[in-house]
Amino acid sequence: MTERSLDVRRLHACIVIMLGYLALAWLVLVVFWVSTGFGEILAEIQRGTLRIALIAHTAAIAVVGLAYVATRRMVGVPPWASKAALALMPFVLLASIDRIAAVTFPPPAPPGMMIGHPTRGWTNRRNWVERLGGREVRLNAYGLRGPDIAMEKADGEVRIVFLGDSIAFGLGVDDEEVFVRQVERLFAQSHPETRVTTINCSVTSYSPWQELDMLRTECIHFEPDLVVQVFCLNDVVEKYNLRRFGGLSRGFEPEPTTPVDWSGLYQALRYTVVDWITGTRARVAERQAQYSVSRLLQEPSAPEFVEAWATMFADLAAMQTFTRAQGVPLAIVCFPYAEQLSPYKPYENAPQHRLRAFAEERRIPFLDLTPMYRAYCRTPEVLRNTARDWEGLALFPDRVHPTPEGHRMAAKAIHRWISRILWPDVAQEVLPAPPGGSPALPEH
Repeated sequence: MTERSLDVRRLHACIVIMLGYLALAWLVLVVFWVSTGFGEILAEIQRGTLRIALIAHTAAIAVVGLAYVATRRMVGVPPWASKAALALMPFVLLASIDRIAAVTFPPPAPPGMMIGHPTRGWTNRRNWVERLGGREVRLNAYGLRGPDIAMEKADGEVRIVFLGDSIAFGLGVDDEEVFVRQVERLFAQSHPETRVTTINCSVTSYSPWQELDMLRTECIHFEPDLVVQVFCLNDVVEKYNLRRFGGLSRGFEPEPTTPVDWSGLYQALRYTVVDWITGTRARVAERQAQYSVSRLLQEPSAPEFVEAWATMFADLAAMQTFTRAQGVPLAIVCFPYAEQLSPYKPYENAPQHRLRAFAEERRIPFLDLTPMYRAYCRTPEVLRNTARDWEGLALFPDRVHPTPEGHRMAAKAIHRWISRILWPDVAQEVLPAPPGGSPALPEH
């Protein structure tokens, strides 16, 4: 066998090995794509990296395949050709593994709806459109969900500002299904002589300390006639997972970027080796379990929760002090967690009772939606269509965010409640009791 024919055999061997490996990797990626419902059950960033990996491997197979066909009938090649192919093999293998790793360990998501904020950590981006959970979300020129609004209030206009987290923001429902928007439409029907505008100043994962800052610096400039704080039980504990309160999470604050974020191998190293050395994942899980809503419901008297309630009440008190100085009343509406609605896992309403006592002491109008939701979820029609492990999922499919029906029910109750706050001297028709016979609204 001559030296030139040996070089050809070496070149062909390198090409066949690369082609075989690339075909196998491509097949693995295709199987993964199909098994995940063609990527439907993957996060958006994972779908993107998987799509790139498939395209890259398909292109590589085409190039290497053409090289095989082009060199198949050659009787001789330059000596450097086989050496170059042999040297190229590790790089092809490394690039392939990196793209496959990027599917499991994707780079940080590109800038989306959230941007960094110097005092609150993060806030909504202005003039932004995005799809969240299959629903289109539109943010106006002030970064608020809802239609554009003028900063200056019109003559005779009544404005209601809502402060809250993803519940009031309306995660999981369309723009017009959010209870904040529905309340405005209900006022247009019940008080056609008065222009009532609702302004949704809510940001996903916000707690009262962030809502207070947003109220002081932004929302008060809309000249509201009423400020409504939309309370959920995670308002008590969620902030303790953030770094500034002793946790390890950045919340929705954008992650610092590095020049090698695109590399799947770098992300794998970061998430596995670094986590193994520092124990970050275990510490995050421990902190989340310590400051969880489930534990708050089961162990309401734990020392850390006593402190958490105190700091949260201090934020609400500061919110009331600020609004009172502006001549604007503050009101609080409380949404439950799904566990509190289950007929099979009844929890005490200690958190709501504690919040109600605080509101009554400071003479803050307070509305607890828990009785209304519980009565609905315990009707025979709902119970017949639920399983034994159900926890209020008829209205809260993910434990906390209401369904469109949940938003509709909240809107009706909040509309009547706010009517009594803004126009206490006007006779109000009695709301029909929800299923189960419980009163639609508390007396306070």
